[in-house]
Amino acid sequence: MNKFSEFLHKTLLFFKQAISINTQNINKNISYFQNYNKWILKYDTLTKNNYAVINKQINRAGTWPLISIISTVHNPTILFLNDTITFFKSQLYPYWELYLSIDYSSDIQIHNLIQMHVKADSRIKYTYVNTSVTDYFTLNLVSGEYAVLFGQEDLLTPDALYWIALEIIKHPDSALIYTDEDIINEKNKRFDPYFKCDFNYFLFLTHNFIGNFAAYKISLLKEIADLQYGYHQYQNYELALRIIEHLDYSRIRHIPKVLYHRRKREYNSGLSQDSNAINQITALKAVNEHLQRKGISAIAEPAPEATGMNRIRYRLPSKPPSVDIIILTRDKPALLHNCIQSILDKTTYPCYTITVIDNGSAEKETYDLFTILNNQPHISIIRDDSEFNYSKINNKAVINSGAEFVCLMNNDIEIITGDWLEEMVGHGLQKNVGAVGARLWYPNKTLQHGGIILGIKGVAGHAFKNIERGQSGYYYRACLQQEFSAVTAACMLVHKHHYISVGGLDEINLTIAFNDVDFCLKLREKGLRNLWTPYAEMYHHESASRGSENTKEKKSRIKKEIMFMKQKWAKELQLDPAYNPNLSLESEHFSLSWPPRIVN
Repeated sequence: MNKFSEFLHKTLLFFKQAISINTQNINKNISYFQNYNKWILKYDTLTKNNYAVINKQINRAGTWPLISIISTVHNPTILFLNDTITFFKSQLYPYWELYLSIDYSSDIQIHNLIQMHVKADSRIKYTYVNTSVTDYFTLNLVSGEYAVLFGQEDLLTPDALYWIALEIIKHPDSALIYTDEDIINEKNKRFDPYFKCDFNYFLFLTHNFIGNFAAYKISLLKEIADLQYGYHQYQNYELALRIIEHLDYSRIRHIPKVLYHRRKREYNSGLSQDSNAINQITALKAVNEHLQRKGISAIAEPAPEATGMNRIRYRLPSKPPSVDIIILTRDKPALLHNCIQSILDKTTYPCYTITVIDNGSAEKETYDLFTILNNQPHISIIRDDSEFNYSKINNKAVINSGAEFVCLMNNDIEIITGDWLEEMVGHGLQKNVGAVGARLWYPNKTLQHGGIILGIKGVAGHAFKNIERGQSGYYYRACLQQEFSAVTAACMLVHKHHYISVGGLDEINLTIAFNDVDFCLKLREKGLRNLWTPYAEMYHHESASRGSENTKEKKSRIKKEIMFMKQKWAKELQLDPAYNPNLSLESEHFSLSWPPRIVN
């Protein structure tokens, strides 16, 4: 066995083991969308009225774009290929062409089937290619304004191309348009829908959520370099990574509708594991080359909790930026001691300080602890006897800090992963990044914070709250790096300049609750992205020092803060770009919305 073969063999074994482990984790997960078939019948089935409205719209509108669908045909199941072509012919939208790139080696029955459809519909065309040439060859033959690269056995809904065309008309600067999708099996049963978020760059680096049905501006496709060979089914991932390098993200559009059904076939499990391993390797290759082209100092590697997904490790500069960990506290010395000791014992980051803000402590044990802490290098104790106002006290501490980054941290946090600061700072150093949040666990090892979703139960909620450790969440979103509209200030890292530029936390209207959500939305309003990483992990003994919101005064205050948020951020709370309008605002667990919150 030569060195390359040995390397490939070991790599395949590694991925097969990872797949086995993650399959066990998947089996522990919450079963999502058990009522999906009922939801389809109620909200995702075209009625006669739907057909009439769409046809009327098409006949009434002016100039519609021509959409070119490109599909490489290589030894498909003849029945499924026929279904695919037939579904195109049943599209409500008439302005399309289907270009089939036929592999020379295909069965004669495949050639006969295609020629039959070509004779019946002039919009269907074909050419013969060698499969190594890929779809780029056919791209030069088509006539449309937008191209769709499409799987030879997959299916579209009858209105799919209509919604694509409508999006083009509404947003003529669109360069890439993608949709939601689900899986269809050999018996044509639909399941496992992927209700996607709007374009989320950091999540996209972990996997190709744009998928294998997307419309690309052909003029842009022809401007970029030739598609790379050797990516197999991950060619579309490599293509999308190249495309987004040339785009403002506002030109990437997401249609929150299931318009594409990806065909699932039954394969030998051993062959499937090998195939998955090879696909993972090619995906990592595509992402790493993208990072190199972008000049991003990072490396993509397999995500430890998500089969087939990626983790991005960002490299720090030779002189890492300074970080001031700001901890607001009042008494509960055992809690504070546990927090600080876990930082000192486990943190491997070389350039940090700890600033403890004492607001109202009175117990002797607390002051005894302060005396000990004051003798520790890089720890400062600052007394602030003002009335408790979480926002105001933290703002003052940030302004007085001399560090490049500040990390707001509750006194009830306990560090788990030693390289948590390397992870968070690595993200914080990326272009246009605002706040960075961590993965926080309750002491019973259920999830407390996995990113904040806007609109949940009125204002905001924590994604996947209370799921057990080992559960990966909906499409692994509980264990992948990604953008969220907001992250919790229980542990939040942000560049001091960004913090001050948006005025910090709201000291007047949000003295205690929702100030972190409001702060993150102000960062987002400035064009900054808020990130959450599952690889900075901590325990969170939530609100142990300040108690629960159970007094009449506290209930009145929280009610006012809720009203303020609903008035200030009314639009944002209704439509979170990191969340899909087909998903419910009544639950943190990415469940179906009955009905969907989509406005056509």
